Formats: sequence, C-alpha cells, structure tokens
Amino acid sequence: MSQKGILENMKQEIKRMKFNILGLSEMRWKGAGCITSDGYKILYSGGEHHHREVGVILDPETSKAIKGFWTVSNRTIIVQLQGKTFDNGLIQIYAPTADKDEEVEIYETAKNAMKQLKSQDIKIVIGDFNSKSGSERTETIVGPFQKEKKKLEGRQTH
Repeated sequence: MSQKGILENMKQEIKRMKFNILGLSEMRWKGAGCITSDGYKILYSGGEHHHREVGVILDPETSKAIKGFWTVSNRTIIVQLQGKTFDNGLIQIYAPTADKDEEVEIYETAKNAMKQLKSQDIKIVIGDFNSKSGSERTETIVGPFQKEKKKLEGRQTH
C-alpha cells in the first residue's frame, strides 16, 4: 500500500463490499499514526524499513466509535472501539513467513496485545497469519488443508 492511489481504491472497495473494518498488512508506510480521508480513518503502525507494517481502515460510521489505538510493534496494532455493553479490542497482526524465532515472537506479541486490553473487552484478532496449506487431512478442525504431517504426539514432521 505504498501509493496514495491505492488508498482511494481501498476506500471504494470497502464501500462496495459493505465492510466496516479492514485490516491491512504490508502497508509500507513509515512510522505510526492516524489519517482521515473522506471520513475514513486509517490507523497504521510501521517501522523505518517499509516492510511488515500493519494498519486498519475504518468506515466513517465505525470511526466514530474509536476510543484509542496503539502500536505494539510494526507487525501489530490495537484499536479500541466503544461498544454498547463492552468495548471491543481489535488486534491486527501480520505474522512472519519462515523464521522460527520471529514466529515465536509474534505469538508473544499477540499475548501481550491481549493483556493490554481490559478483561471484559471483546477481543477480535484479524490479520495475515501466513498459514501453510497442503492436501493431508489430519484433524477435523484443520480439515484437508494442513501442510505438515503430525505424529500421534502432535509434533510436526516434514
């Protein structure tokens, strides 16, 4: 999402698809902040290297419910929205693709993000989790799309 024209396209698609909230990965915007464009709020969290940045676009009506937002890392942002009974905590995450150390780190970041919200808040986690898929069916929840084979103990084999 490195060009401003893409932002205009995203706003049109949100309106066309009737989405209220859209999570973004690989925004390629430096720093962190909030901009408003035609009533849409774009909240973003980025680093200095133009990669791994995340963001959230909220439509004009949903934007009115924003209580606050904060960055956890360049891969994670939290948006707190005012709800009728409970507040909603939206966590946008962009998971790594290969590095095991980064994979462990993103789980820790997600746990820390959850802890930053109130216990009674409704927590919604969205994002690009870079999941792997394959043809072997090993679990009813995963279905036929799991890539790694699993041993009986639950450890992955390749």
